[in-house]
Formats: sequence, C-alpha cells, structure tokens
Amino acid sequence: MKQLRRGAAFLTALALLCTLALPAAAAADTVTISSVQDFVQFSKQCTRDTWSQGLTVELTADLDLSGSGFTPVPIFQGTFHGNGHTISGLSFDKKGSKAGLFRTLTASAVVEDLTVEGDLSPQGSASQAGLLVGENYGTVTRCAAQGSVSGQEDIGGLVGLNGESGCIQSCTSAAAVTG
Repeated sequence: MKQLRRGAAFLTALALLCTLALPAAAAADTVTISSVQDFVQFSKQCTRDTWSQGLTVELTADLDLSGSGFTPVPIFQGTFHGNGHTISGLSFDKKGSKAGLFRTLTASAVVEDLTVEGDLSPQGSASQAGLLVGENYGTVTRCAAQGSVSGQEDIGGLVGLNGESGCIQSCTSAAAVTG
C-alpha cells in the first residue's frame, strides 16, 4: 500500500512538472541571435524545411560574417526581426543558384528591419542572387542592401527573384548589380 501511494505521488509530481514545461516549449518558438556562432547554428538548422515554420528570430547585435565559413540559410519559413541591425561580410563565390543571406524565403516568411552588406558572385548557372535573398516568396520589409552582386540572370541588389507571392516593402539597395 505504501508503494502504491509513493507511485501515485510520483505520477502526480511528474504531471505537475509536465504542465510547468509547456510554457518553456512555447518559448522554444523564438530564437535569439547575438553572435556569428548563433547565426551559423541557425543556418544549419534551416536545412530542414519544416524547422523554421512558426519560428520567430530576434537579431540582437550587428554581425560580421567575414572569415566565418558561413553558408547561406537554405530555406526560411518564419519571422526574422533584424531590429535595425546589420549583417556584414557576406561573401559567396561558389557554384550555385539562389544565393544570398537566405537562399529561399517561403510564402510564410517575413524578414524585416535588417541591413545586409557583402559581395556575391556565384559561379556556374549563377542565377537568383541577391544580398538578402536569392528567391523570395515571402515578405521583406524595411531592409537594405549594400555591396555588389553579379551573376547570369535574376540578379538584384536586395532580392534576386521575387516570386508571385513575394512582397518587398519600404526597402533600399545601394548595391552594384551586374547580370
């Protein structure tokens, strides 16, 4: 009987702990990026196309990607708040298309209040290249690009290809574009 009471008490305590863990799970839907290492890790997580669904990303510092070995964020489906910060040192000169800080933004993606500085010169087919995003189907608001972009087709300073559902609002580009 004593063991039965202990077991019931254990299960009650476990249930209580599980209910306390639910708010922590909700907080996992927000990622804070404050360093280049955080951004590189974020980019690696975005290789799974569903990982960023419903995710909110808060950039809390300016970042310089120079020499970091950073590769573009493959696919993003959440909301990225740049909070007025700048990501500089973006460089890409390998083979490929859909080059930019983000390769692809899906229709559910939002990127806002971010400045990107760098130089993109993809090799090979070299299409769909822009400093912020190579291929946009989402919403880009109050963003800016500075630097240079060169390629074959669908080349832009901020966005390479803006798809049917893509929306660009209140953005600027001071990038030299060759395509």
